[in-house]
Amino acid sequence: MTDNGGNGPALRQRLSRRGLLAGGGLLTAAGLGGAAGFGLARRAPGSATDDDGGTDGGGTDRVRSYATRPDLRVPVIETSVTGPVTDGLIFLTPAAGAGGRGPLIIDDDGDPVWFRQVAGPAQVAVDLRVQRLAGEPVLTWWGGAITNGIGGGEFVIADAAYREITRIRADGALYDGVVHEVEVGTGRTVRRGQARDHVPLTESYAEPPQGDRARTPFDFFHPNSVDVDTDGNLLISARHTWTVYKIDRDSGAVLWRLGGRSNDFALDDRARFSWQHDARRRSDGTIGIFDNRAGVTDAADRSRGLILAVDETSRTASVVRELAPPQALLARTQGGVQELVGGGSFVGWGAGPHFSEYAEDGAMVLAGRLPDDNGSYRAYRFAWSGQPTDRPTVVARASSDEAATVQVSWNAATEVTSWQVRGGRQPDGLAVLGEADRTGFETTVTVHGPVAFVVVDALGTDRRPLASSLTVPVRPAGSD
Repeated sequence: MTDNGGNGPALRQRLSRRGLLAGGGLLTAAGLGGAAGFGLARRAPGSATDDDGGTDGGGTDRVRSYATRPDLRVPVIETSVTGPVTDGLIFLTPAAGAGGRGPLIIDDDGDPVWFRQVAGPAQVAVDLRVQRLAGEPVLTWWGGAITNGIGGGEFVIADAAYREITRIRADGALYDGVVHEVEVGTGRTVRRGQARDHVPLTESYAEPPQGDRARTPFDFFHPNSVDVDTDGNLLISARHTWTVYKIDRDSGAVLWRLGGRSNDFALDDRARFSWQHDARRRSDGTIGIFDNRAGVTDAADRSRGLILAVDETSRTASVVRELAPPQALLARTQGGVQELVGGGSFVGWGAGPHFSEYAEDGAMVLAGRLPDDNGSYRAYRFAWSGQPTDRPTVVARASSDEAATVQVSWNAATEVTSWQVRGGRQPDGLAVLGEADRTGFETTVTVHGPVAFVVVDALGTDRRPLASSLTVPVRPAGSD
């Protein structure tokens, strides 16, 4: 458990006995695959470079780099907006490719707002989202290493200043579907249940390991989402049994099965799903599911977002809406369907590597993609206000005797609308030289006049000052 100061201790002191559901399946879903691209009307601004630092001509290993933050290598994200979208930012976890793996927040243009590069070549982050803890918005994600769909790592909780509040790790390691309800303030397990006590192996559509893999554990259940239902019980999606389980939260007993070999509901062919992810109750009582339709076997030629009307009394379920992919896309791993304010949906196509937003009627209003060799376990849209504790970062270089080019960025800041540049011959005698609207992650401002030192001020709405960079010297023209 870590504590980096600031709001972390204050938030920890306010923690009530609210548990975090750490589902074993949240640690297990992995495997990244490629998919052919589709045409996009908009390309995110910025400097896209390949591994050698040269301009990328549009290949699959596209990574954006910045003069002000050379430590960050952010995947180029392309977006196309074709209708009114929900307010908020887009949350991704790129986990593969030539570089740029880690939690990533972008805007609707695909431009980075915050990126945190993971440490080490074997590490990934998955499932970045906004949740609430003790009434405050927090960021949560899982970080660790994944091998053959099984992860070893921990859940991270960070505050609005991006400072870690705590990390949570499940106890023990085994190939079973285990759900832990954890008291965040203490790390104590409040409840614990495992699939093998309630689900027979015969429900699995995955074959037991054979041949050279005969001695490896049998991943018969493979849970990948846990949701607290409106009655306080749990909805669990198990990929390898093609089933959504309603589970008694106290006893762990199965109340009903939706889908799979032991299905309790009347389902027509259109309502059946397979190898699914991310079963969630929606505000209108329906259940949203990412229907992969592919995994160990292929059940169809494309994946879909699926919204089902489920009557628990009559035990019937029917399709309310299908959300079609931006192309004939079959995502064999990962994926999710998020309900948005107003009844729309945000779909991450997992190994696709695509994401898309849909209006309430199912019309696609935004399509986006990561580079071909990358992917995001899930994708979300959330309202988010971030207040980083560091300063804006600046690089200034003389472009002539009487002018300088100033580049500025502030990783994680969400409230900046414009930048003000102050400069002069001496660091203690700076005057305002120019101002520019924020243009993506890194903004370039050209200023005129004799200048040897500059400082840049971040301005919010109504030119409200937010923070200032350090005073930096202007580098000579042609310097690195």
